[in-house]
Amino acid sequence: MAKHKELHDIYRFPGLCPERRVSGIFGDPRVILIRLKRREKTACGECGPIYLTFYDRKTRRVRDLSCEDIWVYLDVEIRRLCCRRCV
Repeated sequence: MAKHKELHDIYRFPGLCPERRVSGIFGDPRVILIRLKRREKTACGECGPIYLTFYDRKTRRVRDLSCEDIWVYLDVEIRRLCCRRCV
């Protein structure tokens, strides 16, 4: 018997974890939205040090690969920080 994969196994990205609740969007039951929550720490995308503070954030909706006739969208929080090494 095949094992069902959990969301946290499928959508495993560094610093992000999926919420347990999956919802539909656009009023279409064939479209699902998965919200990826960011953990407390944020790393610089250029050189890699980890910071606890950031100065701006916004949520982006990204289209993931379709699963048969179901469209999958991801809501990801994007954070901007001022890195001391890159300045």
